[in-house]
Amino acid sequence: MRQAGTIGSETNARRFADHLLTRGIVAQIDEDADGWAVWIRDENHLDEAREQLQQFLLDPDDPSYRDVADKASEIRREATRKADQARKNIIDIRGRWDRVSARRAPLTFTAIAICVAVFIFTNMGDPESPTMRWLEFVDYNNQADPNIDLVNNRWDRLVDIRNGQVWRLISPNYVHLGIIHLVFNMYWLYRFGADIESRKGSLYLLLMLVVIGVTSNVAQALIESPFGGGMSGVVYGLFGYVWMKSNYDAGSGFQISHFTVIVFIVWFFVCFTGYVGNIANTAHGAGLVIGVAWGYAPVLLESLRKRV
Repeated sequence: MRQAGTIGSETNARRFADHLLTRGIVAQIDEDADGWAVWIRDENHLDEAREQLQQFLLDPDDPSYRDVADKASEIRREATRKADQARKNIIDIRGRWDRVSARRAPLTFTAIAICVAVFIFTNMGDPESPTMRWLEFVDYNNQADPNIDLVNNRWDRLVDIRNGQVWRLISPNYVHLGIIHLVFNMYWLYRFGADIESRKGSLYLLLMLVVIGVTSNVAQALIESPFGGGMSGVVYGLFGYVWMKSNYDAGSGFQISHFTVIVFIVWFFVCFTGYVGNIANTAHGAGLVIGVAWGYAPVLLESLRKRV
């Protein structure tokens, strides 16, 4: 800050500071030995402030200075309002991931609660537990039926669903085989699911959970195995959606770090090595493809529309 000059009266000093503010010049007054010093925050305005000070000192009671206090107060209120709004926006952006409440993302928290409950009632994913048999894509006991060939006949893997047990198309997503499996999937379901739900709504997320869940489960059962479960196929779909939105739809508000993208892509390929156990690779792949397509399709359609 630079000093523009000194005014003997505090009343006049404050009036002059208000006058400067109405002209877009921010000033601060401080008492000193000679009266009240007028300091200019932006040095680029110093020369103009000194010229205004010379005119002001000629007649501080000039009618042109009478209403400056009200105008200056309005300017300060508006500046305070904008600053408060800016702080709220910053909090919203930073808290998007970490502070989404159950009120803003009820479906996400409900899905997590269901997964935890299922984990408990299936004895932590015991394939022979009655609840597990009722929720997997196909009943585990069908392996003992000589009329059903779950290994070589992919059509037989749909036996329970063909018999009307359609919930099996989606229920495997809520089955988890071990605490690490559960915690990993629930963490990412919260991160992606809550972000999508808070921005797009619960019905939108519900549609994604159903479409991605059913598609990844059917693909996994028909291509690899009808046994197993987990939310990872859906998680990869939600990841793919947020990934595309953050890169190609700036107005969507979605953001994802490069580190997260690298983790998901690297883990996707590591799972194919077999070193991390039996992984539902087909479910991962199907979910990822659907999520990427879902997130990028509007951008592609808009691009094609503009070319027409």
